[in-house]
Order: sequence, then C-alpha cells, then structure tokens
Amino acid sequence: MQVEAAKVVVSFFELAEEDPRVKPGHLGLYTALLAACIRAGSTNPFSISRSSIMRQAKLSSRSTYNQMMRDLMQFGFIRYLPAQNGLSLSIVFLRKLE
Repeated sequence: MQVEAAKVVVSFFELAEEDPRVKPGHLGLYTALLAACIRAGSTNPFSISRSSIMRQAKLSSRSTYNQMMRDLMQFGFIRYLPAQNGLSLSIVFLRKLE
C-alpha cells in the first residue's frame, strides 16, 4: 500500500489533538516512523531500526521507546512487529486513519 504522507500527517495530528492520551513523545515517534516510511518509498509495511528511530525521535530510553510503540499500537495508529534479535529489523504498518 502506498502512503500519502500529507494525508497521513494531517489525519494523525487531527486525531492526536482530540486524544488526551497522546503526548509529545508520541508525536515525535510517529513523525520519525512516517519519515522512515517515506524513505522506504512510501511502502506499507516498512522496516525500521530501533536505534535509528530512537535517535530521530529524540528518545534516549529503550523502555520509553517500547512503551510509546505499545501506546501507538493501542491507540490504533500503527501495527508493530518488533525484531526478534538485535540483527534483524522491526516491521511497522501505518494504519489507515480516518
């Protein structure tokens, strides 16, 4: 599935604005994920490196990263399949937002 970045950004921020559970860290992490999707050719799903996404989202704690990824899944923004070891990449699906 091709991702139309502008529509995704607008939809995400509209939903995030109305959801009191969404915090600044979620915004940064989702933005870093969207940038990774665009770099991957706007394909959905796409692969990510945890360390790279953490740097881009300005997250320094693995536990914070893990919690925010779980939150974004629970909130319905993404589907996340974490890597099973440090040598493989994780898979992220951006959910269609309405």
